Amino acid sequence: MKESIRFKLESVRDRFEEISGLLADPDVIADQNKFRDLSKEYSRVEPIVKLFAEFETLDSDIAAAEEMANDKDEEVRAMGQEELEVLAARREDLLLELQKSLIPPDPTMPMCSSRSGPARAVTRRRYLPATCSGCTASLPK
Repeated sequence: MKESIRFKLESVRDRFEEISGLLADPDVIADQNKFRDLSKEYSRVEPIVKLFAEFETLDSDIAAAEEMANDKDEEVRAMGQEELEVLAARREDLLLELQKSLIPPDPTMPMCSSRSGPARAVTRRRYLPATCSGCTASLPK
């Protein structure tokens, strides 16, 4: 992983921990607007932090598998090699997910059914598939 991506993910994790503390603060709870804004940010950042934690766990699993792959016992080496292949593939997938998660959402992209009237119909046809992944409602073509 590039150092710049790791730095960004670590800063997102730090912000997540900061938000967690702020959401428990009675002064923030009393200020509904601030609490709402922090809650939205928390829900936006939480999946990224979970992915990063999974990535870090995967890195330590890869290190353990590398140790196994360098063992003197041939059976242990074979198990380590198999484990390394599986973990390396998962690591690549997870790294791609993490990179995508750092891309900020497009503010011009409409959310499912959040618009009303003619604008909703136009944006539905233009941006959303026949069935929205966020709901089970079929959308008109």
